[in-house]
Amino acid sequence: MAAVQQSGSVPDRILLLFTCSTYCSCPQYILLHAVYMQIRTVHLELPCSTSIAAFTPLTLCALPLFFAPVPPLIQPFDIPSTSVGKLMYIACVVSSGDMPIRITWHKDGQLIVPGSASGVGIETKEFMSSLQISKVTLKHNGNYTCIASNAAATVSWERQLIVTGEGLSKGRMA
Repeated sequence: MAAVQQSGSVPDRILLLFTCSTYCSCPQYILLHAVYMQIRTVHLELPCSTSIAAFTPLTLCALPLFFAPVPPLIQPFDIPSTSVGKLMYIACVVSSGDMPIRITWHKDGQLIVPGSASGVGIETKEFMSSLQISKVTLKHNGNYTCIASNAAATVSWERQLIVTGEGLSKGRMA
C-alpha cells in the first residue's frame, strides 16, 4: 500500500484513472476509488497481482487525477402535525456534498416564495435551510420538499405538514 500526499483542500472522495498496462498485468485502465475524511493521505490498493511497491509516491502524483463530485446528502427530517395559530420551524440540513450547494423549498411541487403573502420565511446558509411559519393556517397543509443541488446531483426530501383546526378560538376563523 502506498500513500499520495495531497495539499490544500481535500475532497471527500477521489477517483484515479491511470494506464496500468505499463505497471502490471491487469486490465489497461483501473479505476481506483479511495474514501477519506479529515486526512491528507490517500491510501491506494490495486486490484491486481502486482505489488503496490512498484509505484513510488512520485509516480502516483504524476498520474492524472479525476475528482468525482460528491452529491448532497440531506439528513432525514420529519414534520410534526400542528394546529392553526401555532409556530412551525422545519430544518433541512445537508450533511455531505461538494460546495457550493443550493437549497430550495417547494410546497406541493411549487417553489416557495418567502414573504408576507405566503406567511412563510426561509433562511438559508451554506449547507442548511430553515422554513418558518409564524402563524400556521389551514392553507399551510401540504407536502414540503427540501431540494439540495450541486454539480454532482440534485436530491430531495419530502414530508407532509398536516394542520388541524384545533387552535382556533371561538369567534375567530382563519
